Amino acid sequence: MVPDSGAIATDVMTGAIEFAAADKAASRLVVAGDSDIFAPLLETTKFAESIGAKLATIRGRGIG
Repeated sequence: MVPDSGAIATDVMTGAIEFAAADKAASRLVVAGDSDIFAPLLETTKFAESIGAKLATIRGRGIG
């Protein structure tokens, strides 16, 4: 676990951290479980779209 990873995750999800435009960055992949209560799939999908990432969803999974 990275120190302050919870704070960093919050910064990412709230837009406090800027990402390079998708056309100026390497390919991106976001992996999410569709049952994750800490990172709901709808919000994760919006995030992936906002940074131009491909989204891979794992059915029936969350954190744990």
